[in-house]
Amino acid sequence: LKLSLNKRENVLALAITFNHKTSYKIIEEWDTNECEIFSALSYLSRIASSFYEENLRDIVIRIKNTFSNTIKPYGSEVIAEELLRSFIKYILNTSKAQSIKTLVILVDEVV
Repeated sequence: LKLSLNKRENVLALAITFNHKTSYKIIEEWDTNECEIFSALSYLSRIASSFYEENLRDIVIRIKNTFSNTIKPYGSEVIAEELLRSFIKYILNTSKAQSIKTLVILVDEVV
């Protein structure tokens, strides 16, 4: 589906998954008890991994180093939404995706 969508003009499709092969050590690295922030960072890291075609663990480490002291005490739904919204805007404004008019994020959750 991703490959088919990416053949269309002005479309960027990214595919992410949450499954039993995901290392829980990666997930435990999010230094927050805030469910919304935890979820936002989990989605953001997977979207970034798909977009940059880089290893999830490397992306997680980079995000953690960037936000290490910034978001811990201020977690809320608003901040979580803003994290995701800002990252999507960033993706759409990069040179790799400048002509993109439609972003499709395919999510597969497997237990």
